[in-house]
Amino acid sequence: MATPEALFEEARKTLHIAARMDSENQYGSAIDNYIHGITLLMKYLETMKSKPLEASKLEIQIDTYMKRAETLKNLLKKPIVVESAYQRIIEEDSVGHSYENIFKGLLNEKITFVKIEEPYLEHVFQMFNLVRFCETLVNHAPNLKKIFLTTKPTSNKTGIQELSRSLAKRNIILTPVYSDIHDREIRLDDYVIVKMGRGLDIYKKIDQFSLGACDFNMRPCRSCKIEIMKTTPAK
Repeated sequence: MATPEALFEEARKTLHIAARMDSENQYGSAIDNYIHGITLLMKYLETMKSKPLEASKLEIQIDTYMKRAETLKNLLKKPIVVESAYQRIIEEDSVGHSYENIFKGLLNEKITFVKIEEPYLEHVFQMFNLVRFCETLVNHAPNLKKIFLTTKPTSNKTGIQELSRSLAKRNIILTPVYSDIHDREIRLDDYVIVKMGRGLDIYKKIDQFSLGACDFNMRPCRSCKIEIMKTTPAK
């Protein structure tokens, strides 16, 4: 396992490369290096619990790099053409709507990254929804390498870091960006867009030992509409 000093040095070199690529308008390479450097810095940050002042300064630096990477991603967004679109209507108290069921046919070996915009991850049950969705991704997208998560600054950062460490054991990088967003959306490799009116929070609270506590196909849902669009880059 790398020492904290080695982690910091590798992060420094990677972010230096990112800045150089950025200045040369090689935005794709810059984003990849920013993301890798940010991930290394976040691992280094976990070793700084005894240095809260230095850790706070590093968090500000990490946030700056995250915002720059997000800006570059927006610059690289290309116009798209919607090839097909359909809606899934979830009725109040209906069942059979686990994440696996909803995303069946969308997740496969071609998926290498996923973008999740989910503003509300403050409460434990909201974090569990995110964990369950990531489990679905791991089970059905075997070549997944990166998850980009955009959520509000008030979200459970400790829980997100814990999930990030767990995903890293499967060689999947979770990169969180904290921003004051409101929309909820999931993108699979940019060209499949899933707009969920309630985001991941579609399930009702039930008793601890009721059916549906573990198997979410048995969990009653709240009414909502899910829009799924399959797109291609505009020519």
